[in-house]
Amino acid sequence: SENLAQDMEHHTSIESLLGWIKRHCLEQLEQCDNWPEFHKILQSHGLEITLRGNGLVISHDDGLMVKASSISRKLSKHKLEERLGLFQPIEPNTKSIFGQKRY
Repeated sequence: SENLAQDMEHHTSIESLLGWIKRHCLEQLEQCDNWPEFHKILQSHGLEITLRGNGLVISHDDGLMVKASSISRKLSKHKLEERLGLFQPIEPNTKSIFGQKRY
């Protein structure tokens, strides 16, 4: 998917979600020590991580989504659970849009 995203960006001059995440928040995500911190970083960028099938996807409020492991191998479900513990979904009452809580 990374090569497809790069091809799409090259041909259309439109940035992919995968590329945007790599450029704007990947470094922060790779340095997290716990799930709440991980969710907070995603939320600050209008993103959310959820279980899908046997892995994890990162999605944007507009419906775009990308496999977490496509962004970086360090974001695979296995690697994240090794580092942060068993996956903890975000608490429903703390979901936000660009830092504002939804109720």
